[in-house]
Amino acid sequence: MGRDPYEPPSETSRGAMSTLAIATLWTMCFAGAGTAVGALLLVNQLTINLVPFGLSGGVIGGILGGFGAVWQGRREHGPVVIDREGRAVRLTAEWLLLAPMAAGLVSVGVLVGLYSWKTYTFAPFLLYALMVMGIGALARPYVASRRLSRAVSAIELGEIGSARTQLQTLHQSAWASKAVKDMSALNLGLLALWEGRLEEAASWYERAGALRGQALAASGLALIQVLQDKVDIGEQTLRRAIEVADGMSAQSEIDGVRLLIVLRREGAQEAAFLGERLWSPGGAGGLFLGLLASARGTAGDLNGMHDLLADPLVQDAIHSGLGDVVPELRALRSVHKGGS
Repeated sequence: MGRDPYEPPSETSRGAMSTLAIATLWTMCFAGAGTAVGALLLVNQLTINLVPFGLSGGVIGGILGGFGAVWQGRREHGPVVIDREGRAVRLTAEWLLLAPMAAGLVSVGVLVGLYSWKTYTFAPFLLYALMVMGIGALARPYVASRRLSRAVSAIELGEIGSARTQLQTLHQSAWASKAVKDMSALNLGLLALWEGRLEEAASWYERAGALRGQALAASGLALIQVLQDKVDIGEQTLRRAIEVADGMSAQSEIDGVRLLIVLRREGAQEAAFLGERLWSPGGAGGLFLGLLASARGTAGDLNGMHDLLADPLVQDAIHSGLGDVVPELRALRSVHKGGS
């Protein structure tokens, strides 16, 4: 998503996992599958050498994996996430990773089963079963996070209906982790907020952890409460977001809601003063900058207001669903048109 969760995200993608890495994974796993086929034939005395089967499986797997990676690389759409360096990365398709891993697990199971059958001991097979369960437990959060990334990518592509369905499925899923369910609820709250369904958005933010102090969820719930003219309650909710350990991760959202509270309670002059004090270049979100522009304009600083209106972050905010539900941002639309 974008830097400010109250704004529609806009990201550019690039390749993530290399073709060579994918082809290597397929080669290794399908070599195991070929070896398992050879072992079955060897046990039934249909061959005297399983090595060619392993080599053939590896070659076939490498070719399939390479073609699959190239095909995915030419696709224009797919899940996009932001890496540690702030770059947009298109995730590797799930099937490119899960298909060879499944083939590898099945082939190992076949070899273990043959060994157990020939040696009349089931200890290796039981160990294999434990290994499969362990891999399943490790894969569970991976698969859930991939599904979450796919849903967020659908939001970025404007496929809101698809994104909502995926997020709701994840939130109701028995296998998704609590963290994934919370993030699903957070994004569902965001979608409801953009569409002006404030009560529904508040409910999702509560499920995402707003009442227990999760910073982004609490700041989102506080924003909704202020928009519903529950300023005092919104201030209490915002205090939860400020006091928790992850509060810094939502600082731009917290500052935006804090500025809205001051703007509505104490007026434009005080809000403009607070905004100038809190503003840090590169760290402010569109909500904060849009509200600061509104405060400047109401306080008489028209030049300062127009300077902020030229910021793409502000334009994205005021012309988004957020601009529909925040009157102070909505009013800036006509100001911008009049000044252009």
